[in-house]
Amino acid sequence: MKNNNLIITRAKDQFLYSEKRKILDFSLSSGAMILGHSNKVYCKSLHEQLNKGSNYSNKNINEVNFIKSLKKKFKEFDNFIFSNSGSEANIRALRISRSAKNKEIVAMVNGSWHGSVDNFMFDFENGKKIIPNKIKSLSSGIDYSKKSVLLIPYNDIKLTKKILDKYHKKISVIVIEPIQCGIPYKRSNEYLKFLEKYCQSKKIILWFDEVITGMRVKDYAVYKQLKIKPDIVTFAKCFGGGMPLGLTLFNSKLIKNNRKKIFFGGTFSGNPLSTKVGLDTFTFVKKNKKKIDKHINHLSNLLENEINTYCKKQKINFKIQTFESIARPIFSSEEINNRFFREKFDPNFKNSLKLKAYLLKKNIFISSNCCFFISYCHNKKDINYLINVLKKILSKNYF
Repeated sequence: MKNNNLIITRAKDQFLYSEKRKILDFSLSSGAMILGHSNKVYCKSLHEQLNKGSNYSNKNINEVNFIKSLKKKFKEFDNFIFSNSGSEANIRALRISRSAKNKEIVAMVNGSWHGSVDNFMFDFENGKKIIPNKIKSLSSGIDYSKKSVLLIPYNDIKLTKKILDKYHKKISVIVIEPIQCGIPYKRSNEYLKFLEKYCQSKKIILWFDEVITGMRVKDYAVYKQLKIKPDIVTFAKCFGGGMPLGLTLFNSKLIKNNRKKIFFGGTFSGNPLSTKVGLDTFTFVKKNKKKIDKHINHLSNLLENEINTYCKKQKINFKIQTFESIARPIFSSEEINNRFFREKFDPNFKNSLKLKAYLLKKNIFISSNCCFFISYCHNKKDINYLINVLKKILSKNYF
């Protein structure tokens, strides 16, 4: 969702610039620019590679070196497939899953976002009541995919099990954002471990979409934090360092019985420009991971604590809910653990859109899903400015 009245001319560190405005950016390309816009790593990498060419349509040295580095950190996987975005990475993961199991149905956890992929752009029909086979498309032109999608509710073990028990023989894969950036909830461990155990017992593929959380969170991924073993993981955003790049991780044994080849190609997939920036960003983050985590999580905690303390004292039904450096305004004082609960207090995204518009008037830009992605380029001054603006709008009973 782009603001059609705002035209950006350039970006540097934590700021966007139009012809007349300097805007504090808490979106940073929907969380992708963890080091900030036009940062030193990004600019140096681009400059070094541009003189050597931008695409070869063949395996290149940057791609090879990036995979070597990834294998050291993600030793549980032996296949690393490059693409150009999180959406493309997810298309490849879907293809692997169906090929491995020869089953059509994909079980998707409601509230997760898996990009502009036809098979994933669905919601429960009325957005409030959970009826597994009553779903609606979020775009025209994709209704043909509806028959292959099964929705299950986030953080509801009892109802999820009931739905899965009915359909499990037809399911190839269960896909989930382990931490949904639209609802950054700290206590999903039990639900995620239930999915792992269920998939193992029913021989269903478990796929974690960590396009947003990958590299941004501690231990580089939620599945590593929780010691869960998904069969497939998808990354993008931070791994591209600001360039278009997606990654699909899986093990060869998953498709060992395949008789047909699975196609993964793409003209620009794994191109030397994106893999150079991605590799150099990954290398920088690895060297400075503890420092980066400490910085961004401290700022996130500052935002959460200041706003939530203020709202509690003023008896305002509003809070900031976080998972590490991903922060989301919630229009309730209650802890929200799934999308249905969130929409009870923010019907049709109305309050979120009002907040986004108000913040932009104050030269603060946030992501289309109303998240704040706090990154290494941000500082305490930035967070304090955001806190003061939020307190001002909350004091006016704007929502």
